[in-house]
This record gives sequence, structure tokens and C-alpha cells, in this order.
Amino acid sequence: GLLELSGANTYTGDLVLAGQGAYGNVLLNNATAASVGGGINIAGLASSTGNTLSLTNDFTRALGTGANLIRWTGNGGFSAAFANHFVNLGGNGDPVTWASSGFVPNGSVFNLAATNAGNAEIDFRNPINFNNAVRTVNVGLGGTARLSGVLSNGGVTYQGGGQVTVSGTNVYTG
Repeated sequence: GLLELSGANTYTGDLVLAGQGAYGNVLLNNATAASVGGGINIAGLASSTGNTLSLTNDFTRALGTGANLIRWTGNGGFSAAFANHFVNLGGNGDPVTWASSGFVPNGSVFNLAATNAGNAEIDFRNPINFNNAVRTVNVGLGGTARLSGVLSNGGVTYQGGGQVTVSGTNVYTG
């Protein structure tokens, strides 16, 4: 399923993505569709391959809990709709660490380019520290994703059948 938010929203609570399977995707159809007064919680169930923010603009919110921040408490991530878009958490290209500071928790999957949630390439630009473990990135069947930041300190398994391009100078082993 795909829910479209297209207005300039002003809600103050969290937008929670908590679907099962390939569901729980939200199309943000303008730059203020996700209210700056509210947070975003990516909270997909363990078996989910959806729970992505399908973007029509580039995305630069920082990690954290509260207004204008994003955090993960389960499976999920990002897709791009109508044109290629990038994600740069915090806007400065700062590294993110798996299972730390609100980035994807242990046992959860980072979903990119979810099936039926986008039709363009999503580029995740932050360097990812895998926090001494092998992590899973799911790219939806027919989807296209790019990991352009450095991948380090662990390993990665790709699943889902979509196309992934890894373009950073990576230093992970695994």
C-alpha cells in the first residue's frame, strides 16, 4: 500500500511507518508533506520489505526523536518517485552507525526502493558504519538504489532482487 501526503502539513506528532510485507509506504509529494513540527518513525515489522518514505524531493532530516527528526525502530527506509532523489541524513554527509543514535536497530533491515513505492533511483549518501556485524539491505524487485557513502566496520548482505550500486571507497570486510 501507498499513502500519499501532498499538502503542506502541520501535525505535531510522529508519522509512523509500521506496515507488514511490502506495505507501509508513504509518498511525500512535496517538501513539506512531512510536517517539520512532527517526527518520523520507521517502524516496519521484522518481515516487512516496505515502510519507505517515497520521496519527490531530496531528504536531509537529521536522526533523532522529536520535531523535524527521523528515527528507526524497525525495518524501513526510502524510495524515490518520479525522478532520482538523494537522502543525506543531517545534510552534511555525516556517518551513521547501525543500531546507534536512531539509525536502523539490530535485527532490522534497511529497505530501499521498495516494490511499488517508487520508480527512480534513491541515493543514500551518508557513510554507514555497520557496527561490527553483517547487516541486510533490501532493494525491492525492480527498484534501483545507490549507496554512495563509505561502508565500513562489518559487512552487508543484499536481498530483494533490485539493483544496488555501491560507489563509495568502501572498507568493510564481509
